[in-house]
Amino acid sequence: MVRFKKKIYVPNDSELKKLILREFHVNTYSGHLGYHKTLTLVKKFYHWLNLRKEVVEFVVRFLDDQQVKLEFKLI
Repeated sequence: MVRFKKKIYVPNDSELKKLILREFHVNTYSGHLGYHKTLTLVKKFYHWLNLRKEVVEFVVRFLDDQQVKLEFKLI
């Protein structure tokens, strides 16, 4: 494990990043957080290049997916 300023450095592995983001954004103890709260939580423990951008993209994609699922249920 590599550390960067007391945080775990995450290598450029998209699956690992998605797993981390999903844990912080979609979990049973904090609900579906917005990008700012998700970013704040992830930054407490992890560091990777373009972290902010990837958190925003993940949250937007997640919300888009949820909207599609809701619309499909309503049809």
